[in-house]
Amino acid sequence: MRSKADILTFTEDARRKQIVACAIEVVAEAGYNSTTIRKIADRVGVAMSVVLYHFSTKDRLVQAILAESILSVVAAVAPAMDQEPTAK
Repeated sequence: MRSKADILTFTEDARRKQIVACAIEVVAEAGYNSTTIRKIADRVGVAMSVVLYHFSTKDRLVQAILAESILSVVAAVAPAMDQEPTAK
């Protein structure tokens, strides 16, 4: 079995991104407290074990959601900031 420090394969990376995207949708629709690994797995169309293989806990999945959200904001805001001549 591979360790978590190993580099993800293309397929593993794609599956993780798919899970995160679906998790974002489920959290947006149901709210954090009502979001479950089962609901996310159902949205992705996989077994719960697949979600748990990639993210061992709901908290780890939430960390990935937050990281993706931050990257999305930075990607959207950075070009606009770069176009401004001053910080003001």
